[in-house]
Amino acid sequence: MSEQQSGDWRLIKQQNPEFFDAVSAAMYRSDPARINLGCNPDEYDPEAGTVIPRLEFCASEDDVMGVLYEEFCRWFGEGIMPPMEFYKELAAEIWALCLNKNLG
Repeated sequence: MSEQQSGDWRLIKQQNPEFFDAVSAAMYRSDPARINLGCNPDEYDPEAGTVIPRLEFCASEDDVMGVLYEEFCRWFGEGIMPPMEFYKELAAEIWALCLNKNLG
């Protein structure tokens, strides 16, 4: 998927830059697409830009895990992405970020 197809993630980032950066950083650490080269910390910004708008419809960590799986498969192709269970820890981290964001 190209950045143009994903919409403009920069607009999503402008709405809440700290939350956006935290979600993107969590993705970078988890690195489901194996694109973390150690020198490209913003590599998952476009993907964060398609995941974040969907988080408002999530009611649980499992919902977040489903969104992550769907979006990464959409970005990179289902055949090369890890199975949904791979996203469990990442989903837990992003769900915690969501809960903290809503409390703050």
